[in-house]
Amino acid sequence: MRFHLKSKKLWWGIGAVIVAAAVLSWQGISHQSNALEHAKALYQAGNVQEASKVYAKLLEGSGGLITAEVWNNYGNTLRDQNKLEEALEAYQKAIKIDGQYELAYRNLTYTAIDLAEDTNNPDQIADAIDILEAAYHKRPQSVILVENLITLYSKQGNTGKVSELKALREQLLAE
Repeated sequence: MRFHLKSKKLWWGIGAVIVAAAVLSWQGISHQSNALEHAKALYQAGNVQEASKVYAKLLEGSGGLITAEVWNNYGNTLRDQNKLEEALEAYQKAIKIDGQYELAYRNLTYTAIDLAEDTNNPDQIADAIDILEAAYHKRPQSVILVENLITLYSKQGNTGKVSELKALREQLLAE
């Protein structure tokens, strides 16, 4: 009988610890959700620098709970501050988290073009093409990826590849 009583106390203790951990975890997620909404509101109000700070803090203390959307939004705040290299890194992190998050590919495309033009470095476009080609090979039915590749190859002056991709886009849209 004694063993049984001790066993019950042990299980009650373990249960209490689990409940406490769940509450703390929920509070952390709730705090992150509030911070995310605050950052979005700041960005939409045009307060890009403050939004960027909130996103940076969120990412710093995330504990791995950050989504591709957060990295993408952080990249947008960096891009809007003309921190193009940092923005590209943020978009790449978004893509690494979720390779199907097409908005990050779109943002990466246009930021790479802006950076290539600002630095007069066409390698930025070539690097973006590599990333999008790899994604396209995993998702050959993505019209958005094809359109992004058309944009990049166009900037590169590769008319043959642009024509090929435009034909592919029309084929995908017809399906």
